[in-house]
Amino acid sequence: MRRCRMWILVAGLAAFTGCEPEPVATPVAPAPAKTTPAAPSGEKPADGTPLAEATLLKGLQGITFMAPAGWKSVPVSGNIPEAEFALPRADGDAYDGRLTLMSAQSGLEENTARWKSEFIAGEDPKIEKISVDGAEATLVDLRGEWKGTSFRPIDPPRPEHRLISVYIPFKGSQAYYVKVTGPKATIAAHEAALRAFVKSGRFKLEE
Repeated sequence: MRRCRMWILVAGLAAFTGCEPEPVATPVAPAPAKTTPAAPSGEKPADGTPLAEATLLKGLQGITFMAPAGWKSVPVSGNIPEAEFALPRADGDAYDGRLTLMSAQSGLEENTARWKSEFIAGEDPKIEKISVDGAEATLVDLRGEWKGTSFRPIDPPRPEHRLISVYIPFKGSQAYYVKVTGPKATIAAHEAALRAFVKSGRFKLEE
């Protein structure tokens, strides 16, 4: 009887004071820390890999560029281009834009005539001077019915097309070319990025 009364007294006291067994804490793993994406390595991106914003392209002859987001590297067509990119098409266009990078010994007038020959019936070229790393570069803008290059003709020709090529002189008669072709709407959608890309050009220091 005394033991029962003692147990009742203890139980009542626990209820009165609100005492209850201490809960066992369950370890909680800490939330993963937010990390900043690593900076671009500076190497030429692999074919078919979307370019990160401000990706440095330095695997080029005598010059580097910063490639914007949204451009996609693709295998080069032929042996002349050093790099080639697809510029995603605008809504309603049937083709992506195509941008190539290459060096050459030929002059501006010779190349302008060659670019004009890629059009069946086109407008007169618009010529503009821009600065690339302190050098005076020339931007040539052509529009019309595009039939492709002499070694890569298009059949049938594509109307409402546009070609922008930038001639960047360096090392005497040597020059570097940035050339983009595609439907007018697609090129217009990428024109601001194209101009920023060209102006990001920096000549490599001789080692």
